[in-house]
Amino acid sequence: MPGLVIPAVVKKVAAWKIKLKSLIMAQIERWRQASDMQVERKQAAVIPSG
Repeated sequence: MPGLVIPAVVKKVAAWKIKLKSLIMAQIERWRQASDMQVERKQAAVIPSG
């Protein structure tokens, strides 16, 4: 049965890599959205009132 252990480990590692990549991509998206909101606030603050 030792031959079956390696494919199982490979599958777990592959699944872990996919999950990690998904988490990283989600965090990048949150940072991008937060950055967009900061830009909008800065532009709104520059517009003169009156």
